[in-house]
Amino acid sequence: MLSVKPKLIMLLIIGVCIVIVLLWFNGQYIANKFGWGWKNTVSDLLHYQGRTYSLDRISGCQTRTTIEKQFPTITQFGTLPVLFGSSNPLFAPENQVKSHGTLMSIIVEENKTCYKTYTIEGGP
Repeated sequence: MLSVKPKLIMLLIIGVCIVIVLLWFNGQYIANKFGWGWKNTVSDLLHYQGRTYSLDRISGCQTRTTIEKQFPTITQFGTLPVLFGSSNPLFAPENQVKSHGTLMSIIVEENKTCYKTYTIEGGP
């Protein structure tokens, strides 16, 4: 019975190492699949209240001033979880957040000088 425990522990350690290696090399894909950030970068998709939002790649990084020209009043309503990094704040137009309706746009603060906009996909 004692000889089984070291083998079981060794298999468990090997399994954990395999999971870590797979996560490290496929982490961006896994994080993107679930709408999380990866190593302080945002994903291509966000999932919020059963809806999917896609990154607006055309606009790229925008400043806070540019965002406030598009949406005069924005408010933080949550955070984007990031694997191996700190969470990013989520913003939306204040009138949409207060109405508790479907958000049409979500803004993510990637860093203090870069805000990225996500727009809702699909229809009702």
